Amino acid sequence: MFFQTIKLRAIKVTALMIAVLLLLTIRIAYINLYQGQELSVMTDKQYLIEEPISNIKYMLLDSNGREMLTYIRKYYFVVDVNSYIRDNRETDLAKINALVYTLRNYNKDYDLTELKYNMTSNKKYYEVDEETYYKLKDIKDVKGVYCFIKSEVDRSNAWLYQNIMTSPVDSNNNEKEADSIEGFIVEKIKDNKYPVVSFDRDVNGIIGEEKYIVPENNVNIKLTTDKEMEDKIKSLLYKEEWSSYNQIGVVIMESDTGKIKAMVQRDDWKPNINLCSATENGFEPGSIFKTIMEEIALEQNKNWLYKEIQCKEEEKNHGTVNMEEAYIQSCNTYFGNLGAKMGFKNIYTMARKQGLFSKVLNFSGNYEVTGDIVASDRLNLKKLFGEEYDEVKNVKFADSSESMLGIGQSMRISPLQALGIVNTVVNNGTYVRPYIIDSLVNNDGVELEKYTTIKNQVLKKTTAATVKKHMLEVVRNEKGTGKRAYVEGLETGGKTGTNTRLIQEEGGFKKYSDGWFAGFVKSKGKYYSIVVFVQDIDVETEGAGSTAAPIFKEAVEKVFR
Repeated sequence: MFFQTIKLRAIKVTALMIAVLLLLTIRIAYINLYQGQELSVMTDKQYLIEEPISNIKYMLLDSNGREMLTYIRKYYFVVDVNSYIRDNRETDLAKINALVYTLRNYNKDYDLTELKYNMTSNKKYYEVDEETYYKLKDIKDVKGVYCFIKSEVDRSNAWLYQNIMTSPVDSNNNEKEADSIEGFIVEKIKDNKYPVVSFDRDVNGIIGEEKYIVPENNVNIKLTTDKEMEDKIKSLLYKEEWSSYNQIGVVIMESDTGKIKAMVQRDDWKPNINLCSATENGFEPGSIFKTIMEEIALEQNKNWLYKEIQCKEEEKNHGTVNMEEAYIQSCNTYFGNLGAKMGFKNIYTMARKQGLFSKVLNFSGNYEVTGDIVASDRLNLKKLFGEEYDEVKNVKFADSSESMLGIGQSMRISPLQALGIVNTVVNNGTYVRPYIIDSLVNNDGVELEKYTTIKNQVLKKTTAATVKKHMLEVVRNEKGTGKRAYVEGLETGGKTGTNTRLIQEEGGFKKYSDGWFAGFVKSKGKYYSIVVFVQDIDVETEGAGSTAAPIFKEAVEKVFR
């Protein structure tokens, strides 16, 4: 009986051991089959160091694949504090001292000897200059240390459209609007990964040579702009004769496609003038708006072309003028009268159809303005527009008149919006909305997703042809206000515009003036719409014809010759 009991217990113990062994075998098999790769990665990561080598996860490219962002190279020396203290007990002291002295010589506060009093598992990052970086890199066999270079976007010129576009937060560090152009980019690159530099580290704390890893599946943003064209324009804006102007902006667009080819301003540390960033809501267009006034009148009755009016201007009396003569010489009497005849609804509707009083590229917040227009406080817009009233946006009320609107006063727009005034004429009456994001591409430049724009017929072809003829005469005719924009050998046309505005300063209001030229050029069979804006010209002695017009001419000669 005793031996039977012993035998039974032995069988139970054996069975239990077999069961435990079987469970362990199953567990090991499960780990190998289902968790092996994950655990292997976790183990490897303990011996792998990765540092991002850029603070942006995508490339911003121009239409020819050139990088549009400017980068600053930053040099870093890194100490894995725990490994540095633990693993260097047998390291040549001379090499450690060389490291300590090199770092301290660059910055006396960079003192590695203090690390032993503050032992931690964290890393310490020391930013150094290029010379110190290579000196530190040449000191070998010290454990727990490494160097790497990081390229960071240069944000010093914060108002460059490239910098605005690629920054997901505003100046207050708040996220930009999700439905903005910046939000669009954030959504498209959300699955991108940062390029990194990788180091292997062994169990003894020795860190190997760097390996650079560029994520293969990243999505990049390709723009419509041409960096070479922008650089050419930028170079001429620094001419000494234009140095007194507060700011100069130039925008160029392929008229028929809507592709913005250049959007440049002279001083990028100032708010972007082409978007009218940080302005109250843009600038009055002055006489470039007379282009739209002609269109409204001719769409209603082509006989307006022959109607003559006696000019009543005191300083520059133009005598009796018809529409073409009034446009060429920019007669305010004629177009003030035309504004009163056409009325607010017609003026507002035609302007809105050509992109005025709303954002064009949809930059977030006040990085891009909507513009606005003043209606007489005597008007009942709900009654005037009827069922279309819900579409009326960015209208303000004041004691004003349609006569002021007829000469481009009592409204505000941006140079970017003004492109629509030109391209509608050049495109035979079709408004083509400007756009700047061309496509998404992979790292090899292969197109992944393509974008385009909207086009709407807003004028009769005959109306557009007549207005285009007048724009040509503005630069060709001896009496034309834009004759200084004429470029021999190239088809050029346009309209000048000079505004005046009052700014409240100490002691009262001060008068300021700006110059516009909204024009076009035909080069190699293709039309380009161009807007030049010159901020703060001499209000007493200068006008658009002597400021914006010659800048237009030089930009055309620089780019299209």
